[in-house]
Amino acid sequence: MSVADNANRGRNAAEAAAENRESNPAAIAWNSVDFERRYRDHLKQPGSQTVIVELSDRACERDVWLVCRKKDVHWCHRRLPANTISAQIEDIEVVHHPDPSTNSFGTDDNESDDDAESTLANFAEAGDA
Repeated sequence: MSVADNANRGRNAAEAAAENRESNPAAIAWNSVDFERRYRDHLKQPGSQTVIVELSDRACERDVWLVCRKKDVHWCHRRLPANTISAQIEDIEVVHHPDPSTNSFGTDDNESDDDAESTLANFAEAGDA
């Protein structure tokens, strides 16, 4: 089973768990497809290792962001490569940000909405400045 198939099965399990009002649909989805073990195996593949090496090199030079929508970091697959990278580099910190709906972005009355049209490319360019 590919990682994409695994993720889709997990997503379907999460949706079914949510419909059944399970207390932790993400956990049910994660565990029902043995996601962590499978994803760790995927990270050992040559293509994934190339990406891990590249991210590690970048992390030595600047901040690297692996973005996920999960509310609970335990069910975020991006923590697995983040932990792999951090285990290889001294003086690196992995920071898991809270659910975005709990932050106060955009609540400052002094902030302008002029940048509403900003793109990821603009963000990437600013990071190289």
